[in-house]
Amino acid sequence: MRINGKPGLTLRVQKLAAANTIDVVDGIVKAMPNLVGIPQSVKLAMTFDQSLYIRQTIAGLQREALLGAVLAMLIIMIFLRNMRGTLIILVAIPLSILITFIWFRFGNATLNIMTFGGLALAVGRLVDDSIVELEAISRHYNERKEGLSKLQATLDAAREVAAPIFVSTLATVIVFLPIVFSPGSRNSFSFL
Repeated sequence: MRINGKPGLTLRVQKLAAANTIDVVDGIVKAMPNLVGIPQSVKLAMTFDQSLYIRQTIAGLQREALLGAVLAMLIIMIFLRNMRGTLIILVAIPLSILITFIWFRFGNATLNIMTFGGLALAVGRLVDDSIVELEAISRHYNERKEGLSKLQATLDAAREVAAPIFVSTLATVIVFLPIVFSPGSRNSFSFL
């Protein structure tokens, strides 16, 4: 076999299904200098590193999540002019993601392309639904009648938009539900 135009030998390492790709690659990189019995004339090099794609995906997700949070905050501030509502959404989104990761950790679920896509979709729904709910609450506060408490105005607003939010979320779930039943969707692309 030729590697970079010179005679060479390829040693392919394949991880177990339950193993973490990044940990496996880091372990191999750490172990390569400690290999014994390798002649000095032999150069060790990694020709393919699957963890690069994973690391880039995670970095991209972090970057996009931060950008999305900033843009959502700006939109809420511009349209609702409500700092309290903005803070509620900015706390709700990371809290929801944290709870999801806790469920992944203890629910024996894996992070993969499918779950990352689902997480991005869920965060989008969360932001959309939060904005709709906050707009309704804000409108009910501004239009509330004499003697109507803020709590009652909030409950009225929630009742008003509960059905549309439920239906739009249900439509999203129905559209993507067949993916759950596709062969290999549970274990495919597993990398963390």
